[in-house]
Amino acid sequence: MALIELEQVTQEYRLGPTRVLALDQVSLKIEKGEFVSVIGPSGSGKSTLMNVLGLLEVPNSGHYRLNGIDVTTLDDDEASMLRNQTIGFVFQSFHLLPRLSALRNVELPLIYSASHDKTWTRKAVSERAVHALERVGLSGRSHHRPNELSGGERQRVAIARALVNSPSLLLADEPTGNLDSKTGAEILTLFEELHHQGTTLLLVTHDAANAARAHRTLKFLDGHLAGDILRAAS
Repeated sequence: MALIELEQVTQEYRLGPTRVLALDQVSLKIEKGEFVSVIGPSGSGKSTLMNVLGLLEVPNSGHYRLNGIDVTTLDDDEASMLRNQTIGFVFQSFHLLPRLSALRNVELPLIYSASHDKTWTRKAVSERAVHALERVGLSGRSHHRPNELSGGERQRVAIARALVNSPSLLLADEPTGNLDSKTGAEILTLFEELHHQGTTLLLVTHDAANAARAHRTLKFLDGHLAGDILRAAS
């Protein structure tokens, strides 16, 4: 069973009288453990694809199956729970809460989980968050707030937060866009390490060199899947 399966997915928006077809009958499969990049010019459908895969938007038509679950049939609460349990997000702008420490930021998805599962204890939440920070090399920075961290460290905190629930899928939208080239390369190396550990990764990027770090690249143009390049695994 594929982790992700899109079948004739269409997503359109209405801007007054104008119809914008962001995704046009897109069909694709992504297997568990793949590292896939998504490229294309602005307006090609990359961000809409990310939103649909991340259960942030429901497509107008077609089917999206995640781990065999047809998510287009879920209500908002069911989709929110599945998203929290299954998907981790990494964004260009980090989206960390400035008044919370790195540790507390990483704990946030677990606190949401604990609100629905009373078997979670405060100690278990903290231990899981500490482990996630260790996994991205930030064990010594757990009590620092975001303004006390470098850009690369803040992105590592965001990655730890995305990983803390052991998601089946990690979605990264231009994760190196606010970083210098050296720090960006370090983040991509971390993604490669996570992939080798078994994480399924989807990386949206404008940078062809970054896209080439993945083993498969999907090219989007005008809402269509215009190319699917498979590289030999390293």
